[in-house]
Amino acid sequence: MTGKGTGAIATVQVLGDQAAQILSRIFRPAGPSPGAWTPGQIALGEVMDGQQVLDQVVLGCEGRNLFALHCHGNPLIVESVMALLARNGAQLVQPEALWAEVLCSRGATTLEVEAHLAQSKARTLHGVR
Repeated sequence: MTGKGTGAIATVQVLGDQAAQILSRIFRPAGPSPGAWTPGQIALGEVMDGQQVLDQVVLGCEGRNLFALHCHGNPLIVESVMALLARNGAQLVQPEALWAEVLCSRGATTLEVEAHLAQSKARTLHGVR
């Protein structure tokens, strides 16, 4: 979800029927296990590759089968997290496809989805309007 490059924090969206199961395999909460996730719930923890800690993260449930994994923005960390998700069954998609899926899950019409996607590519304020 976060654009490529270096940043303080990167956000990786995990969406779909298997999202919670995939995340349960790689996320170790710092406190009690959240159990069944509900929208608005967040947890601090670690992304684990076997016994190796990849990063300390915040995992949030944004909706039914929709999660945001906030990790450190170093491109090496982001690539490692993405590769780990793929090895655990996640299908990696382009940001535009993910954004369209999220908008549709929130009830946006096809026209609204297309407008948001076009707006995100605009290079001027006139284009955004």
